[in-house]
Amino acid sequence: IIIIIIIIIMAPRTPSSVHPPANDDVNERAVRKVELSKYHLQFQAEMRNSVMRTNSVMRDIEMDRLRHQERMKARDIEHARKLKEDLDWHEQNMKKDRSEKEQKMELEREMLKLKREQLEFEREQLAFELERDRKRSKTN
Repeated sequence: IIIIIIIIIMAPRTPSSVHPPANDDVNERAVRKVELSKYHLQFQAEMRNSVMRTNSVMRDIEMDRLRHQERMKARDIEHARKLKEDLDWHEQNMKKDRSEKEQKMELEREMLKLKREQLEFEREQLAFELERDRKRSKTN
């Protein structure tokens, strides 16, 4: 009797050994395990797809950002080129205007020099006539 009691006490006490499950319970558990693993696999697949979609969206956003950056650089380069053209044009215009003004000033200087020479000639002529008139008046 003692040996039997020891065997009973020493036997593992899991629920299946205490109350052996009915055959239907085992099948039901197996079906639940299969369904749970199926849902778990579906969930993992959806998570992977979601991560892939997120990565794809992030990649698209990054590509759009890079394209926008390139467009802005191209626009800035074009703007700088136009500004340089405008500056060059204005510089050429200023040089042309300066050159024209210098030519005009040179012409005015020449005209003033000629006017001075003409006035000196007239003064000399008047002085000569005055001297001649004095000599006539002395001889008369």
